[in-house]
Amino acid sequence: MLDDRGIRLIRRYAEGEALTTQDLAAVRATMYLIEQDFRPARTWSGFALQGPEAFLKEVWPRVKEQSEILNDFYGHGAISP
Repeated sequence: MLDDRGIRLIRRYAEGEALTTQDLAAVRATMYLIEQDFRPARTWSGFALQGPEAFLKEVWPRVKEQSEILNDFYGHGAISP
């Protein structure tokens, strides 16, 4: 069974919940992995400059219901870029 921690954290973050520093790192890592599938030319520094709010506004609404997300393909959030 895959660990969906990263996706669960993104959902909590999107709902405005305050997260720990460690959880925020997992959120950013998971967002970056999703972003790479959505816009593969993005570098980590390019992603980091825009930050999580840009991801939530531009990418998350388009991908949050995709099967890869729902089936935890990106879900663990344990691997940093």
